[in-house]
Formats: sequence, structure tokens, C-alpha cells
Amino acid sequence: MKNCILSLFIFVALTKVSFSSTDDYFIGDLSEGIEEPDESYMEYDPNDASHQAKAFLLDLDGTVYQPGSLIPGAREFFLWLESEKIPFVLLSNTGSKCKKGTLAKLSKEPYKIPQDIIRNYHVLTAAEAQADYMVENIPPFSKVLIVSSGDFWKTLLKERNSDLVETWDIKTDLDIEKAKEWAVTASASKKSTTGKKVVVSFFIDAEVKEKSTWNFDVFAYLVNHGALFIYTADDPYNPTIDSRFPDKVFPIPGPGMFAAAVKSAIPLGQEDSAICCGKGGSHGDEYMTQKAIKMLREQGYKGKIEDIMIVGDRLSTDIAAGCKAGIKSCLVESGCDHRGRIPYSSSKPTFWAHSIAYLSPTIDLENIGKMQRTRSVLEQISKMPLKELIRTWYLENADDDLYLKVYFNKIIKAKSKQVHKGFTSDDLVETCKVLDINKETSLQSAQNHGISQDNENISEEKFIEIMTAIKN
Repeated sequence: MKNCILSLFIFVALTKVSFSSTDDYFIGDLSEGIEEPDESYMEYDPNDASHQAKAFLLDLDGTVYQPGSLIPGAREFFLWLESEKIPFVLLSNTGSKCKKGTLAKLSKEPYKIPQDIIRNYHVLTAAEAQADYMVENIPPFSKVLIVSSGDFWKTLLKERNSDLVETWDIKTDLDIEKAKEWAVTASASKKSTTGKKVVVSFFIDAEVKEKSTWNFDVFAYLVNHGALFIYTADDPYNPTIDSRFPDKVFPIPGPGMFAAAVKSAIPLGQEDSAICCGKGGSHGDEYMTQKAIKMLREQGYKGKIEDIMIVGDRLSTDIAAGCKAGIKSCLVESGCDHRGRIPYSSSKPTFWAHSIAYLSPTIDLENIGKMQRTRSVLEQISKMPLKELIRTWYLENADDDLYLKVYFNKIIKAKSKQVHKGFTSDDLVETCKVLDINKETSLQSAQNHGISQDNENISEEKFIEIMTAIKN
């Protein structure tokens, strides 16, 4: 029975998010299944004074980075912001990170944005916005069920009002019987304007580690009887990629999908008991966008509100936030949405751009194009078996060193657990053997480049030199 109820809720969520929503839906990739782009929508021109923004609010996932890498040109864009002293705030709808977690992610591989460019005062997350809402609106001694993939939310709440939070009866899991007791309390609290409340609060992006926490029966009992439902974002899915299908994006459930399931149990007429604090959400303008604008002011921005621009890849969150705040907005086509979807959205962007790289007048777009092509080639050749990889490089006039670099590093990775971990002369001979080049020729070429027959640690640079010489 429980599985049937769970399936029903997930079906409702999918129906609401994927089929009924006109603002944000998943199609499979950016060019499939959408109408031709309407050229009447204005492309952002960084050299046009009427287009230029004086301060930026920037989305992260799909705008600054995608799964596994920065968007080409993103690092250069931040360097431009730094050099021109342009104020900016990174606005992330993540429900599972605060400033500290976001900064840590951006400072490490594969992103590696310099830490002296992005600091604490440049970041605001939906999790932080939600924590602000909770301490400002949940009365003392309330009952609070928190669903999260970690316990970072404890610090967020206590930093804001430790004395208040200490009075709350906080649980991270409820059994069915206790949930019914809380539901009765929630029903009674609806009639009180000052008394304690019952709250369900989601601090999540997608999956929660503790599966026992996901009990939709509990959520339904509570919100159906008047509990407040507070969640971070309406993003219905989060994108993932598979190297086997480099031109496709695959969705995993996001906070909006789970929120839609829970909200379906809220009675008609009580929809305002669902509170979303992220971009585009019911309370997102007050708790996220306006706070971000205040952060810009604190960075020294003294310009007009109309000269601030929010940049993002989702019409229903990023662009909706810009529309609500009365600021410029720019849809970038590097993530979820494409300008061909604009006619179906109630939130219309001021501009569109191919990616964040197109917002700076100083970025070499031709070089960015080369970077994108290089990444595409890299994704394809990384899937090739070793013999096919080296033969393709040799026989099909593929002069790009990427083939040799990928081949070399695949050999090194395969030998990581062996005694001799380096690329040896024997590896070179075996490589040439695949190409029908005899041992004497390969060793002579190695010797011509200063590599002896018993060398056990040939560098990647030397390998490329030797193989290029053999090929030529």
C-alpha cells in the first residue's frame, strides 16, 4: 500500500512538473523538440551601451558550470568582472549548501576559480534564504520536521537565532503514529495566529542519503492538516551527463519534483501554506533576489536597479526572479532552457546569449569555440579502445595531440597498480606494433629523442615527440 501511495505522489509530481508546467520542462537536449528560435528576442550585445549591465546576479549550475566542468569562458568572465571592478553575486538555488560549501566546490577541480575573485560576500544560496525565512516566521516551541542530506542546516539556523531554534521540537524522521499526532497539532494551530506551528522543511537538491526520511505518507498527513511546507527551489530536475552520449543531458529529480508531490496533498484554498524561498519561488524575491541586490550595494554598487542583470539558464526560476524584481534578465543557452522555449514561458527575458562567455566584450569567442570543440572531441575519443584510438590518430590524419594525450594517460591509468607505473620503452614498442611499425624503428626513434631502450618513465611530452616523428 505504501509503495502505491509513493508511486501516486511521484506520478503527480511528474505530471505537474513535466506536463502541466509551461515554464520549465525537460526535453532531452537543447535542440530537440522545440520550435525554431524566434529572432525577435534580443541577443545580448556587450558592446551596446543600452544592453550593458553595471552589476550581475549569476546563477551557477548551467550558467557558470555544468556537470564535471566550467562552461567555456566562465573563468575568463570572472577575470573580466574582477578587472573592471563590477559587483556580482552568485545566486544558487541549491538547498544542500551554504556559502562555505559553494566556495569550496568552486575552488577545487574541475572548476578552480581563483579564491581571491569569489569570496563570502559574493555568494547567496536558497538554503540560506530558507534559514532566514524560518527564523523570522516560525514561532517558539513549534514542531519542525527537517528533510536533508546532511546536518549543515543546524549551523545555518543556529547562526541566525540560536535561542529560538533551541525551543523548536526538531525531528529528521517521524514514524506514522507520531506523524498523526503532529497532524492533529497542525490542524489546531491553523486557528491560531500567534501559537506554535507544525512545519515540514526540505533542505535538499535531489536524493537524501537516509531513505527512511522519505516517507510521503508522513508528509501528506502533515501538510493536509495545515502544516507549513517550506522548501528551497522549484527546479524540477538537476542535469547529469553520460560520457557515452556527449550531446545529451539526463535529468535526476530536483527539489521542485519532490515539492510538487508534497504540495499535491495540500487542500484547495490553502496553497499559501507552501513556501519557496529560492529564485522564482513564492518568497524568493524577498528572501533571495532583494537580499542579493542588497549584497551588491554592500559591494559598492550605487547604480540604478534597472542596470542590474540576472543571468541564468532556467526561465521558471532565474528569469522569473528577474521579472519579479524589475531588473534586466538574460537567458543563457548553456543549460536547461533555450530561447525557443520563451514563447511558452510566462517569464520573458530581456536578452538571451549563447553562454556567459558572450556577456563580456573582452573574451575571445573564437578561442572559446575552439575550447568547446576540443571538449567535444575529448569526450568522443576518451570512449575509444586503446588500439582504435592510436590507429585513428595514425591512419586518419588526426593530427591533434589530444589523441596521443588520451592514449598515454589511459596506459598510465591501466598501470597504476603495477610495480612499474610509468610509460616504458616496452609500452612504446607495443604501441608501434599496433601500427605495424617494427621494434627497431620505434627504438631508433626513441633513441633519437634521448630515450634509452631500458627507460621506464617516458614523459607525455617525449611520447608525443617520438610518435609525431615516427608518423612524419
